[in-house]
Order: sequence, then C-alpha cells, then structure tokens
Amino acid sequence: MFGEKMQGSPHPEVREAAHALYEGFVGAVADCQEVGELPAGDPAGLAALIYATVHGAVDLALAGQAREKEDLKDPLSQFHLLLLYLGNGAGGP
Repeated sequence: MFGEKMQGSPHPEVREAAHALYEGFVGAVADCQEVGELPAGDPAGLAALIYATVHGAVDLALAGQAREKEDLKDPLSQFHLLLLYLGNGAGGP
C-alpha cells in the first residue's frame, strides 16, 4: 500500500486513496477496541502493528518461505492467529 511504486505514482489521488484506506483501517481498529474485541490503547499504534505483521507474513509467503512445518502458514492464518492473541490478551489462544 505504501511501497515505492505507490509513492512514486504521478497520480496524487493514488496516494490519497491509500492513506484514506489506512485511516479507515485505524478507525476499524478503534471500533474493535471500543467493544473489547481488541486491547485498549492507541488505535494508530495497534493498527500499525497489525499492518506490519500481516505485511511481513505476505512478504514471507511471496518469497516462498511460508511453510507449515516452520509454523509460517499462509498469511490469512497468521492474521487470524494474531487477532486471536490480541483478542485474548497476553494469555494467547
């Protein structure tokens, strides 16, 4: 979403759309915090953590390094696991 190709786009509306999308994501995190589905705290910081974690999982999958034997399952499974841990606090699944 914020990679070199997007940043280098000659179309400012592309960057604006990406930032609006991310702000919507931060808002969704804040909504989940309000109803207790995610831990309390700074929604922008938590959104950044989730985004970075999922981005890393996708990057590993694209590089061919997401193998079940290494507990690096597909990115969607990693995302669900992250949300499960966050939803249960420090106790984990």
